[in-house]
Amino acid sequence: PDARERPNANLAHAFAGIGGALAGIGLIVAVTSDRHPESSVMVASGVVFAIALAVRLMSHRDNDVRPAAVGAGLIGLGGFILAFIALTEIRVGLGLLAGFGLFLAAWLSPGFRGRSAFLAVAALMLVFGVSTLVAGSSSSGYDSNSGCDSYSYEPTFDSSYDPYLDPNNDPFTDPIYYPDSYDCSTSYNPFDQVLGIRGLDDDSGIIVLLLGGLLAVGVWQLDRRGHHGVATSLVAATLISVLGGTGSLYAALGGEGATLVTAGVGIVISLVGHAGKRRAMTWWGSGITAVGLVAFVAIAMEPEKKASIAAVLVLVGAALIVVPMVLARMRRNSSSASSPASTPPPQAPPTA
Repeated sequence: PDARERPNANLAHAFAGIGGALAGIGLIVAVTSDRHPESSVMVASGVVFAIALAVRLMSHRDNDVRPAAVGAGLIGLGGFILAFIALTEIRVGLGLLAGFGLFLAAWLSPGFRGRSAFLAVAALMLVFGVSTLVAGSSSSGYDSNSGCDSYSYEPTFDSSYDPYLDPNNDPFTDPIYYPDSYDCSTSYNPFDQVLGIRGLDDDSGIIVLLLGGLLAVGVWQLDRRGHHGVATSLVAATLISVLGGTGSLYAALGGEGATLVTAGVGIVISLVGHAGKRRAMTWWGSGITAVGLVAFVAIAMEPEKKASIAAVLVLVGAALIVVPMVLARMRRNSSSASSPASTPPPQAPPTA
C-alpha cells in the first residue's frame, strides 16, 4: 500500500528515525580506529546495518522502534559504501553506482521494503554516480589526475660546494618537488575523496540537470499511474538534482542564458508538482521560476536606483499573476468548447 499511498506524517516516528540515525553515527564513531579508519568504519557500519535489519525483521509492524531502525539502517549502509570507496580506492562514480544498487536492493528486500528514504538515497547516488563517471570529474585516491602525483622536479645547487674538500659530494642537493595543485604533504583523510566532490564542473552539472529532469518525468508518470508513494520517494532527489545542476549551469553560462534555463527548470518542476497535486514541489518550482525571471529582467534592465529595482519586482510579479490566470481561462474555454453541448432534459407531457 505504501507504493500507492503517501504515509501519514507521524511526529514520534520522525523523531525516532532521526534518533536512530544519530545512534548509528555514534556507534560507528565509537569503534572507529585511528590507525585503520576505512576498514573499521566499514565493519562498524555493516554491524549497524545488520542490527537495524534484524530489528525491522523481528519486531512487530506496529512497534515504535521500527522507524529508529530505518534511520540506523540508512547510516549503516551509507557508511559502509563510503568506507568501501575509500578503502578500495575505486572511482567515486563506480562506488556511488554500487551504492545505488545496494540501496535499491534494500528498498526491495524484506525489512526495509518500501521505505521511501532508501529509494531517495538510491536515486541521488544514481544521479551523482553517473554524472561523475561520465564527466570524469572525480576519482578516488591519489592518481595522476588528482594533483598529488603531478610534481615539478627542480634540483637546487649548493653554492658552498668545494671539490677539493669533499670530492665525493654532489654539488646538487636533494631535489625540491612542487605539487601543481595543492600541498600533498598535509595529513590525508581517506574520506575526503569520497565526500569531497569539490563542486560540479560544467559537464557534470549538465548531466545532473538532465538526470534531474528525467526524475521529474518519472515523478509525473508515477503520479499519473497512482503510485504516489513511490513518486514521493523521488521528489527530494529530483529537487536536489535539479537545483544542483541548475546552479552549476548558471555558473557556467552566466547572463541571460542561465536565467532562462533557471526559469524553464522552475516551470517544469511546478508543472510536475501541479499534475501530482504536490504543494511543496509546486511552490519550489514557482519560486525557482520567479528567481530566474527576476534575474533575467534585472540583467536586461540593469536597475541601479530603488525605483528601477521596484519596477523589476512589480513587473515580474504582475507577469506571474496575470499569465497563469490567462492560460487557465483559455484552457477552460477550450475544454468547454470541445465538450458536447448539454441538452436540457425533456419536459414531462402535460396532464389533464
